[in-house]
Amino acid sequence: MIFLGRPGSLHRLIGLADYWEGGPLATDLAGPACRTGITYPLATGNLGLSLLDFGARRLAGFDEDLLLVSVPFPRMLGIMHALDETASRPEAPAGAFEREVETLGPLERVYSPGGPCESS
Repeated sequence: MIFLGRPGSLHRLIGLADYWEGGPLATDLAGPACRTGITYPLATGNLGLSLLDFGARRLAGFDEDLLLVSVPFPRMLGIMHALDETASRPEAPAGAFEREVETLGPLERVYSPGGPCESS
């Protein structure tokens, strides 16, 4: 899955991705969005984080304050399990996670096939 959003919104997603393993996020920021956000995660199984290069921003019309995070499917399963784990903690009042995400702002778009990096 590919998410476009503001850094504050995506921070929680990235944190949940490494919840079970701990440690630093393994990613490569050098290169165009198609490589760092799509090809790198497919080839490595790691999260993709793209600062959205000039070409991607200009051709696709991405706002200046957006980042791209792509999550390979096996990692998405881990994120969903981590979400269940963190949401079910007794010290977190019901709906706390949802309110926390809402204060950071909504995700702007979710990638759909036929987007700017899709070849014809």
